[in-house]
Amino acid sequence: MPRPRLLRGSCLTVAVATLAGCGSAAHETSATAPPSAVKSTPLVDAGRPPYITALAVDPADRSLLLATNRGLYRIDAEGRHARPIAAQARAEGREGPFGQRVSSLAFVGGRELLGSGHPNGTAGGLPPFLGVIESLDGGRRWSAIARAGMSDLHVLVASGAAVYGFDTVLGGVVASSDEGRSFAERLAPPGEALVLDMAIDPHEHRHLLASTLTAIFSSPDGGNTWRRIAAGAEAHLAWMAPGLYRADADRSVQASTDGGATWRRVGSLPRTPGKLVELPDGTLYAALIDGSIVSSRDGGHSWKGLFAP
Repeated sequence: MPRPRLLRGSCLTVAVATLAGCGSAAHETSATAPPSAVKSTPLVDAGRPPYITALAVDPADRSLLLATNRGLYRIDAEGRHARPIAAQARAEGREGPFGQRVSSLAFVGGRELLGSGHPNGTAGGLPPFLGVIESLDGGRRWSAIARAGMSDLHVLVASGAAVYGFDTVLGGVVASSDEGRSFAERLAPPGEALVLDMAIDPHEHRHLLASTLTAIFSSPDGGNTWRRIAAGAEAHLAWMAPGLYRADADRSVQASTDGGATWRRVGSLPRTPGKLVELPDGTLYAALIDGSIVSSRDGGHSWKGLFAP
């Protein structure tokens, strides 16, 4: 397997990535919040940002998988309980514990769950970069299916068979048309070393949006070319058929009807967002930096507390 072409992302070397978990403060919106605004909870350690690293909703039962700097948790659909997942990952013929340094999560189809990140430690001899890993049992057991040992995807989004990610080792976007089994390497938006989030047009899978620290970019061709289309304060993106939404560091929630070229404010969140997810029925979920989760059924206008750690 060829090595990545570029080494200009936030994880510059294997050694740095192993020590820091590729969790640079610039990577997450929550990491830029002042320390006084974040309090430690059973799910979040306020002493080491980023706080929220991934959120995914299981299409089978609408339970939520939440990855934080304390580990990987499954939260039931009613938000009553958060149960830690003692996960195991297998890559390059070896197996070890996983879940404390999850970089991203995304469901593909029904029960297939994709992820990326790092092993919990050196036990089992797993590579420091797990590449793209797959779980068929809800996140308990994982197997590497692509780019093992060479990639850490801090962004992972899927729509149909199309899967895109931002690889911090490569410093660029990677694209798959076969549910994450193989990837082609693309470029990051011009002048940007870091992508915070991405979203796929539900009607045209080659049309992508990517958010950075200060802007939102659009690609019409699967990440080959990019164009800046809007300002954005560390926006988290969600795009399914019911609508396109973003949640910014200032807690504003905005919607767009023209593919992200223009936005209108529709609501606000109670605290800084860490992740934003939309379901096919239009329900929105936002994971906040303290590990709490809120939901909206009216297009982001109002938000109801679902889970409090």
